[in-house]
Amino acid sequence: SDFEQLASEKGVSSELYLLTAVEVINGTSFVHPLYNTNKNDENNDNQTDQSELAHCALKYLRKKAAKGDVEAKIKLSTVLQSDLSIHQDHREADIWARSVFDRRLSAALTNCIEGFEHEEDLFSTVLKQADEQGLPQMCHLVGLVLLDGVGLPRDTERGVNYLKKAATAGHNGARVELASILGDAFKYPGLHNIQESLSLYEEAASKQIDDNIHSNANNSNHGNSNAHNNSTTNMIRRLTASDARALTDLARLYYEGNQEGGVPRDREKAYRYARRVAEATGEQFCQYIVGDILLHDKKDAQQAIFWLTQSGEQGFPLAIETLSRVYYYGLPYARIRQDYEQAHDWCIRGDDIWPSGLGFCQTCLGDMYRSGLGVPKDLMKSFEYYQKAASQQDAPQNYSRFMLGEMFYKGEGSWPQNYAVASEYYKLAAAEDYQPAKERLDQLAALEAQKEAAKAAAAESAMKRKPWQFWTMFGGGGRRKPAATV
Repeated sequence: SDFEQLASEKGVSSELYLLTAVEVINGTSFVHPLYNTNKNDENNDNQTDQSELAHCALKYLRKKAAKGDVEAKIKLSTVLQSDLSIHQDHREADIWARSVFDRRLSAALTNCIEGFEHEEDLFSTVLKQADEQGLPQMCHLVGLVLLDGVGLPRDTERGVNYLKKAATAGHNGARVELASILGDAFKYPGLHNIQESLSLYEEAASKQIDDNIHSNANNSNHGNSNAHNNSTTNMIRRLTASDARALTDLARLYYEGNQEGGVPRDREKAYRYARRVAEATGEQFCQYIVGDILLHDKKDAQQAIFWLTQSGEQGFPLAIETLSRVYYYGLPYARIRQDYEQAHDWCIRGDDIWPSGLGFCQTCLGDMYRSGLGVPKDLMKSFEYYQKAASQQDAPQNYSRFMLGEMFYKGEGSWPQNYAVASEYYKLAAAEDYQPAKERLDQLAALEAQKEAAKAAAAESAMKRKPWQFWTMFGGGGRRKPAATV
């Protein structure tokens, strides 16, 4: 850029370009001046007007920020809010600051900024282009900032209208954003329309495929001998952020279904969409969907384990739980035997899931340490894992409560036998209609009844053997003589 060239000529190190740009915009002096401060020096042909140089520096910062440079975004947002800055714009500053962590906004800015490098009031120009010319990329950006209230007051209705305008003009990112809004019944209940959301997602996915086919055809026409053979690979790899988001949401929608919205589950479509994203981006939920469908529908356990492992390595809870099940129980149809060592490793990961771990994994760990399956037998560790699982809200909690009761009911090894404590754990599980706990409570009640009967029998037997003990209550064992009368 012009700024980089000028800074280089003045001996400024490339590592200091961003800092130098900030100092120029703020009008401060620095070690390597890019403009001549001696206005009386008529022999200086390189004299540069400070205001012109400041705009050149601003253009440089915007270009770097638009390309995703986080440091440039931070410096730009800071300098645009500074009272020292030659150019001050709080609205633009807010947008650049938000784009540091908002990928949607960052991508939208990238597509809009190149044509406005010389504009002082950047966002006013964007609004003008969106309103007067209806440029789809401008409408998309304006829609995003209105929805989130960044740089402009939040206005959902106007934001959605801008997105519709961009989507109608063929902007895929706007289609995906609009589909996400229409599919979110919690955040946008008044706009919820699952069928329209699904239609927009399908349009976005279809356009992504068409664009890739067109691109591959162009490569073939230009003499690329490998283009035809690698067309499928190229289609997989060419996924923008909005493409990946559309395919991921489609995969989720077809995988889970939506009865209220009239969208039935379609695991084949879910697999097709999820596989494209899993192979292109490594998205963990899509990897799990691929693995789950391969495991249960296509009966390809080896491929399923591969994809589940990819997802589990990223910490996806459902993948970790599924792998724990596979290794703990084995898969006879696929000749995958029980592997307690692998099961233990995945269950440990499941126990570490924030905030309180996976109940199934904790239950398996309790079983393994209780019975010494792949690990040394340790009743205390078993008790601790059962306790963790028993406090969960999902299905294994009642089994864990029952097993805690069993430990006190049976008093295994050095563990104390205590029917009263066992009964309390059984009652917790029985309250959730857990049948084994109910049966054990019946057994405890029967034992208690037997004990009471035995006590009563013992008391009756004792009374028959030693009746004199009762007479002592009436004073020495004999009747009193009647008192003498006068």
